[in-house]
Amino acid sequence: MNTFKSHSYWITSTEETSYPALKEDLRVDALVIGGGIAGITSATLLSDAGLSIALIEANRICRGTTGHTTAKITSQHNLIYADLIKHLGFEKAEQYAIANQHAIRKIRQLVKQYSIDCQLTNRNAYVYTDELSNVCSIEKEVKAAQSLNLPADYVTNLNFPVKSLSGIRFSNQAEFHPRKYILKLAYELTKKAPIYENTRALDIDENTPYTISTTGGKVIADYVIVASHYPFYDKGSFYFAKMYPETSYIVGTTMKHDFNTDMYIGFDDPTRSLRSYSSESEHLLLVGGESHKTGKGKDGSIHYKHLENFIESVSPQSPIRYRWLAQDYITLDKVPYIGLLNRNMDHVYVATGFGKWGMTSGTVAAMIIKDLILKGKNPWASVFSPSRHLDGQKIKQIIVNGTDSAYELIKGKLTDYQSTLEAIPIDQCNIIEINSNNIGVYKDKNGELFAVDITCQHLKCELVWNQAERTWDCPCHGSRYNYRGEVFDGPSNANLVRIDIDSIFS
Repeated sequence: MNTFKSHSYWITSTEETSYPALKEDLRVDALVIGGGIAGITSATLLSDAGLSIALIEANRICRGTTGHTTAKITSQHNLIYADLIKHLGFEKAEQYAIANQHAIRKIRQLVKQYSIDCQLTNRNAYVYTDELSNVCSIEKEVKAAQSLNLPADYVTNLNFPVKSLSGIRFSNQAEFHPRKYILKLAYELTKKAPIYENTRALDIDENTPYTISTTGGKVIADYVIVASHYPFYDKGSFYFAKMYPETSYIVGTTMKHDFNTDMYIGFDDPTRSLRSYSSESEHLLLVGGESHKTGKGKDGSIHYKHLENFIESVSPQSPIRYRWLAQDYITLDKVPYIGLLNRNMDHVYVATGFGKWGMTSGTVAAMIIKDLILKGKNPWASVFSPSRHLDGQKIKQIIVNGTDSAYELIKGKLTDYQSTLEAIPIDQCNIIEINSNNIGVYKDKNGELFAVDITCQHLKCELVWNQAERTWDCPCHGSRYNYRGEVFDGPSNANLVRIDIDSIFS
């Protein structure tokens, strides 16, 4: 029988962190909000440059998206460069390409500088197809990537047991253990600057120097870097309409065959992403895919099963050891938002919308923001600017996103759920309508009940239960809560309203 560890391999294979929570007011040059790769790298680079830094994280560092990534370090972001040249022009596509190639070099440089044991390994990265109709797209991407001086070439042999007609290969890319990398950077950072965990940013006073309210104290800073996955501060910026959350799934198996250990993405539907990882104790194949807009997929166990079936087809009878999901924000033009959060705040920066390519994009963000703070400019900044121009088709998508959010809000409010507490199966959730409010009640394996008002605390959309992860997911903007109602992902800053079980039927 398969046995599962219900968390990311990166998390289960490393020690938990225990940095203190903020309990007093601070004054620093720059406050970094978010303890993933963008935040930790930004704090490292700015601290190395001599600025006084503090970093706060709402939960524990590197347990969010960075702790649930596939951890590919590559400038090959699926098939993107032909599209960038077509829609943004050659100059901006070149900025994107150069920035991500520099990010690979920056990661290598930091690994060497701080002697980080994170199994950083050079790999080739492939995108392949087995459908004749997609071969033309591969050929166009090869031509586009080569015109941008990327290390790309056309291949017909993958040296991997999947069917394929053709592919594109990027040479001299890399992969690593992301938490080992981030935790060592964090350790080195604390020699010069404090890290505060379990400290959630709540608000920013727009007067300079900025005063940032948190759950543990106020921080006064000349510069603020919002690297909190989704910008916790979104007044007047409308990031909720300019990008959308997407959930994808990863399954890890102990490999029984000596496969080629490069990195792969299948361009056909359904998409499959593959990489390997070797430690002293095991050799893993990690397979990702099954992406869907958050809150709009099937039961998560079905998505995991599809990935397990794929593994069986390429490596029969390989035991499944790990499975987890990741949530990423996708921008309308597939390019992250890196730069000034909005035009009204001259020294508040944002890094978001990495679209499943956070290892390089988060590093790019740190390099750009460091230059904007210290020099006032960066050669790649314009392609990533959050205030960049969006064409008419992208503006239409903003309207669609807003309409989808409104529909989900109304749909949830009109749903008529009826149930009783006794009817809830063990390890399941039912939704009960009480006084026009939808109450989600989860019964754990011990029979204990956890009831919450399933109205999202961000913009009041109705949440969807995710049985595979035992979470409440927002289909509008991607906030996620555990079954106790505690927020751990997305734009929401507040927990769900807990409901007293004894009062439900009184």
